[in-house]
Amino acid sequence: MDGKFGRGLDFDDHQTSQYLDVPFASLDCLSDFTIVFWACGGGGGEYLISGSDGRNHNYMLMRGPTASGWHFYVWRRGGGYGAHIYEDLVQADFLIYSNPGDPIDLAPGGFIIAQEQDRVGGGFDPVQAFSGKLDEIYIYSEALSDEEMEMLFNGIIVTKSLTLFLPLDEGSNSPFSFTSGASYPITVTAYSLDGDVYTKTISAVCS
Repeated sequence: MDGKFGRGLDFDDHQTSQYLDVPFASLDCLSDFTIVFWACGGGGGEYLISGSDGRNHNYMLMRGPTASGWHFYVWRRGGGYGAHIYEDLVQADFLIYSNPGDPIDLAPGGFIIAQEQDRVGGGFDPVQAFSGKLDEIYIYSEALSDEEMEMLFNGIIVTKSLTLFLPLDEGSNSPFSFTSGASYPITVTAYSLDGDVYTKTISAVCS
């Protein structure tokens, strides 16, 4: 489907098979961080970012946004800014369910986007699954400045301290143009500035 820039991902409502398993090392051991993404839609009672430390599965948790149309979201901590979430550069801390510890201590496999974990990498509840759209996810190892946030909002890529970029341009073989009852492999690719490429393939069945 069309995203904010190029293609994006459109998550079905009430399911447990569609999510992003993000490399936990992109946030693990950080004190300061910034997560940036574009999102569209979603429903009440849903969750978007879920981090587990292996004991507390709500260790890091962001509620899913519900605003229609594409909006710009930032979760930023450190740099004298505190810990806040912003929607279109306006503080929206109601989206924070729980901030992670300092430094962040994520379990391997415990960084999930678009589902809420009740065990590491699983235990999903379909009514809590994010049912909106996502595009252009950036993860940084420091708190971006207000000016850098505004640059990203205006479509200017900020590469300083970028640890992971998920363009979500997966083409037509995405989990979001499925035939009911069919099973499809979904591969998500992530790129880091040090040249590493991460891929994750799952099988999803559309109900």
